[in-house]
Amino acid sequence: MMAVLVACATTGQPVSTGRRGDVYGAAPGAMEAGLALLEDRAQNTNTLRGRGTLTGTWAGRSGQHPFAFALRHPDRLRVDILDPAMGTVGILLMHDTTLYWYLPGERRLYASVADMRSLQKIAHIDLDPEQLLQMLSGLPPARTSAWLAREGRLVAPDGRSEILMDAEGRQVSAYRHFRGADGKKVDTEVTFADYRPLRNVRFPYRIAVNTGRGGGEIRVEYHDLEMNPRLEGELFTIEVPATTDIVQW
Repeated sequence: MMAVLVACATTGQPVSTGRRGDVYGAAPGAMEAGLALLEDRAQNTNTLRGRGTLTGTWAGRSGQHPFAFALRHPDRLRVDILDPAMGTVGILLMHDTTLYWYLPGERRLYASVADMRSLQKIAHIDLDPEQLLQMLSGLPPARTSAWLAREGRLVAPDGRSEILMDAEGRQVSAYRHFRGADGKKVDTEVTFADYRPLRNVRFPYRIAVNTGRGGGEIRVEYHDLEMNPRLEGELFTIEVPATTDIVQW
């Protein structure tokens, strides 16, 4: 029995660095209020389940794929990549410190330490598993407790990451991680859009990750979401045939 999560990436355009903080310009008070709102959401989002569409390239296949997913913070994630004719064609599962990538059609299971290197192999994105869970939860993929409101944006203490919010400081527009503290070259940009009510919060139903090192882009569009549903442990396991090849990465 094993657990699996699925991620997706598509070859995209290089990340545009643009001008830091442009078109957003929330006042410092609004930014600080937004930061408090983000921290509250992060503390109160324990589980998430839903369905949607992933656009990208995974395991060498490009295109648009329906998917179903479930996650439980801090270390459980399962994403099933679906095909209307073939059913489940790929499963990516994170369980504790291990990442599994299962291809039923090939009867092959890849297992690796859950880290950024493994996700780069599968999805060509520069996010570690914890950041991926944050992103799929509609949150910036970063710990924000020590961030500062500065010039219409939230800035990490080391200056290498920033969060852009709307003018009221209520919704995150983008997260950017820079190659250096000067903020001139973007490694990874995550954008959030199409906010809708979900329980007592507003949740982004469209999320995109763009990697600037020649990687690619993942676009996630949610259709159905449940926040904080009860998720049984068996959901984060899979049973594979005895003839399955297990490959250690």
